[in-house]
Amino acid sequence: MPSWKVHEKYAKRFGVNEEVAKAIDRIIDNPEFHDFGGRESVGKLIYYVVKEIYPTYGVEGVKAALLHHLLDYMQWWRKRAPALTFARGLDILNRIENFSVWRLDDDALGILMESMREDDAERFKTMWALGYEFKRIVKELREFIHQQPSDELMEDLE
Repeated sequence: MPSWKVHEKYAKRFGVNEEVAKAIDRIIDNPEFHDFGGRESVGKLIYYVVKEIYPTYGVEGVKAALLHHLLDYMQWWRKRAPALTFARGLDILNRIENFSVWRLDDDALGILMESMREDDAERFKTMWALGYEFKRIVKELREFIHQQPSDELMEDLE
């Protein structure tokens, strides 16, 4: 997976708070949790972000986590099929965007709602807002990746 230096470089460019980005890198690259969600399960990735990251780091943490996962995923493809790196990166963004927070299982929703300690109306608004935030962040990530010099990004992902 890309070094933390690479993750930090792109997090800074993406406008993520440096301390939040570093904390998220440590969480995601912890051997106990590394690549939680992996390439095969966007649902598990989102579950992990909702359970472990959003309650503590909010939307800023979600941005850092999705960017981290995207860079890891793109590097995985870079090493196996360089010509597909960008296409596969965009594919994971599409899969995240199309996975509604509402599809999380009851356990994940319960954890999220419990962490908020708000009345039911506020919980509903928060869940709706979180689903909206995932879609907004994915749109920003898609635009961000397209804006990066491709030679530089591919070199960083080696």
